[in-house]
Amino acid sequence: MIQRHEHGITRDIFDWAPSQPSSPLELNTNRRLLITTAKFFQSAGAFEVARDSLQSCLYMLETQQSLTRKSEPLVVSRLADILCELREFEKAHEVATAEMNIVRKYGKGGRPLNRLLLACIEADIGHGRFELAEKSLYKIISTMASTGLDINNQLLRVRALMAYARIPHYQSHFSKALERWTRTLHEIPQHSSFKDGRGFTTSIIHLSIAHLHLMLGDRESGRQSYELAIGILRTEPRDFWIPVVATRWLSGLIEEIHRMENWPIQIIDLPQ
Repeated sequence: MIQRHEHGITRDIFDWAPSQPSSPLELNTNRRLLITTAKFFQSAGAFEVARDSLQSCLYMLETQQSLTRKSEPLVVSRLADILCELREFEKAHEVATAEMNIVRKYGKGGRPLNRLLLACIEADIGHGRFELAEKSLYKIISTMASTGLDINNQLLRVRALMAYARIPHYQSHFSKALERWTRTLHEIPQHSSFKDGRGFTTSIIHLSIAHLHLMLGDRESGRQSYELAIGILRTEPRDFWIPVVATRWLSGLIEEIHRMENWPIQIIDLPQ
């Protein structure tokens, strides 16, 4: 994955430009460049720039016949995720749904379809369509294996589990939310891409559980979960690969926990 702390990467990204008119090879290189640019700026939390890069890439894929549309579902799903970060939920749902229809038309499924579906679900959550989102998430979680997954599918599964836990949390169904967050926490160590349960994403789960314990009146358990989260956050920088979780969701948790207990929470953001 592209990370924002790789020195000189911004310069390298923008140094190359294709000649005009561009050859098929140059067009394909430019497509890859735009996708890489979007990944880089997403990793830095610069969502507007990431959105613009993905929209340029999508326009290129739609207008240049020499380019295969094989990468289009990936571009669209990432764009929809970024749009959710920017609270453009209706547009996110629209672009992801349109691409899902194309993917299904050609009889394709698997990871590309799940990525698009999760983007639609995030848009539904943003709109408060919790029942619809919950049904879709249940289907994904129940049909996706929990072990033996590659890195990409690990991310999709944990993303689905976290969204599934966030829904009752948003609805103030605290006991149900606690059960789902706890399930997610227990599964995290099975997935190597999440640093065996010691990465940034795990800290979000611990903070979510801490907040729920406080809401349920169990301050001691809340403090224990808070300390586990803080222990991770002292060394792990924020990452943005699961939409909304590292931004609005985390900000809400910090605000609520500080309001209730005044416990300090500091996030490491590496230089962009």
